[in-house]
Amino acid sequence: MKKRKLVFVTQNTAPFRMKWLNQLARYFDIIVYHLDDYHESVNRNYLTYIPDAVTVKADYKVRCGRKIFILNHILDEKPDILMLDGYGFIGQMKLIVSLRIRKIPFIVSVDGGIAEPGEKVIKRKIKTFLLNSARAFFSTSEITDAFICRYLTKRRRIYRHYFSSLYRNDVHNVSEQEKNLAKKHLDLMGYFVVIAVGRFIPLKGYDILIRAAEQFDSETRLVIVGGAPTEEYLGLINERNQTKIRFVDFQDKEHLSEYYRASDVFVTATHSDVWGLVIGEAMAYGLPIISSSHCVAAASMVQEGENGFIVTNNAPESYCQKICLLKNDPELCKRIATHNTEKVIPYTIEETVENDLLSLNDYLAGLEKES
Repeated sequence: MKKRKLVFVTQNTAPFRMKWLNQLARYFDIIVYHLDDYHESVNRNYLTYIPDAVTVKADYKVRCGRKIFILNHILDEKPDILMLDGYGFIGQMKLIVSLRIRKIPFIVSVDGGIAEPGEKVIKRKIKTFLLNSARAFFSTSEITDAFICRYLTKRRRIYRHYFSSLYRNDVHNVSEQEKNLAKKHLDLMGYFVVIAVGRFIPLKGYDILIRAAEQFDSETRLVIVGGAPTEEYLGLINERNQTKIRFVDFQDKEHLSEYYRASDVFVTATHSDVWGLVIGEAMAYGLPIISSSHCVAAASMVQEGENGFIVTNNAPESYCQKICLLKNDPELCKRIATHNTEKVIPYTIEETVENDLLSLNDYLAGLEKES
């Protein structure tokens, strides 16, 4: 039986997205139109995954210094399903306008969304126009559902998409022996290790974690993985003569895995994260999660006291209190480890694709019913 064609239009080809599409290509003929538009803070070593079952086309034109998708090339594919990865960049917005004028149905995949307090009227109207142009949505959580519905003026199908960077075999119950071996290799033996992972940008709230580390006891260490620290963070550490923090440059999946195995707790103090793939990655190693309330993945996946904690005030002492609680309760950490490796299974790529297949078939059935 001939596969149906799915065209996916995106601003970036991050590994987690391409691995998902590569798995989905078992069921669809997939072509990715890629605008090649990355923020300067994105480490290009991160963008190394090349899918073998998906055709990727970097097909765009540049107008007034901005990259724009070539609509005719996309439509010439005559896809059964057209899916847009987001809606907020100039190229995406122009594409949506063109599709709306031509009454061409499409799905918008929304990774996450956080309502802005005091949102300007014009911005809200633009979002309302763009989102109401879509026929259906892929949404990562109930929080994202609510964000989408905030702008909808008419009923639209919203399908759950379990956003993930994990394969099933990435979920791993770390034994005490494995943890100790990793700690020994990374020169962290004897320490209770708190890990944070992400780019060094102000949004990640590393200044809060650095201040929290001042209150750590002598047996606790904070390891921040993701790049070279800025002068601001180095200055913050030097001011306080801080010795309980280790900065680690960007790590590929294999080496990052060793840091996760060596760790006892995962923490993020992000000021705003529309999802947060690192939450699932840390859960896959059984790590308790301590997160700010501004991370949609944590808000969706963490049950207070059961597999982690949500910090609502983003105060350094609040993070330190939760870290101390876990350090002093190894049995709680063991229970959380079991709970997290079970809870993260639906967020693996294989499970996600099986769920998405049902959603896409339902979407196609709806289009056929309308035609």
